[in-house]
Amino acid sequence: MDLSMKTQLKFRDHASPAASSSSSNDGDSEASSLKRTKRNGSDDEQREKNNSSSRKSREKKARVEKENEKRCWELEKEHESLSRESEELRQTIEQLQEYHSTLLKEVRQRLWSVF
Repeated sequence: MDLSMKTQLKFRDHASPAASSSSSNDGDSEASSLKRTKRNGSDDEQREKNNSSSRKSREKKARVEKENEKRCWELEKEHESLSRESEELRQTIEQLQEYHSTLLKEVRQRLWSVF
């Protein structure tokens, strides 16, 4: 083979449909790669949004739980205070009932003594 034939074969190889489809496939694979990169980028962004949302949700849950614990503690203290007050009132009522009973006895005795 002489030099001009080799050149023609090379030219024909580059001009053949297989060669051109190979180069177009390279373009397609580059486009696919870019799409994948964009998709992975948006997946990363979505993952980051989800992580941020989950983190915010956990923080809110912890904050609400802490507030609930504080409110529960306040309610327990209020309950204890009300229980003490209730017991004091119960004792006062008993004392007043005894005093009332004593006064009634005294009034009856005076009434019986008059008649």
